[in-house]
Order: sequence, then C-alpha cells, then structure tokens
Amino acid sequence: MKLLVFTLIALLQLAQSCIVTFEGIFTPWNGHMTAKVTSGGHQVCHLDEFIRSKRDPYWLNCEDNKYAWISQDGSRFAYAANGVDYHGVPTRTPMNDEDNNIKLYWDACRM
Repeated sequence: MKLLVFTLIALLQLAQSCIVTFEGIFTPWNGHMTAKVTSGGHQVCHLDEFIRSKRDPYWLNCEDNKYAWISQDGSRFAYAANGVDYHGVPTRTPMNDEDNNIKLYWDACRM
C-alpha cells in the first residue's frame, strides 16, 4: 500500500511542470541560511544570510524578473518567473547533518 501511495505521488509530481530546485541549509541555533535555486543547472537565486527575527517569508536574491521566498522555518517555498507562479513541493524530508543543521530540498512546480 505504501508503495502504491509513493508511486501515485511520484506520478503526480512528474505530471506537474517543475522548473526550479531549491537546496538549502538552515542553522537553527543562530538563524543562518544558505540556499540556492537552480533551473537547468543554472543558479537563478541565492541566499547567505541570517534570517531569524526578520520578515517572514524571506525573499531570496534572484536574477531579473525572477522571485523566490522561503519561510523562516523552511516549511514553505515559492518561486515566480515571467508572471507565472510556481508552488514549492518538498522533494525530501528535512534532515539534520552532522552539525545539526537542517537540510532542505524543494522543487517549484506549476500546479
């Protein structure tokens, strides 16, 4: 049954138009996040800042006419380009690395 559910979710994600990938590392004890958003192997947005106690969601630094944001706790992500909105879909469960930082992985898909 779990395999069937996983397969259905995977097929749904393939049917969506996913254009960018978000990879980030959040350090909970000091609120620092490093992240990059790539499309076709090309970096279109980046972040290397302390985001705790700042606006939520936090906007990344992107190329012209591209916009991306991540919530302070890493639970939401969105991307927009050329007037089209893409909604974040987590591609892996957030996990801790050896230093107890939280690794985040998202795709941005047109729904």
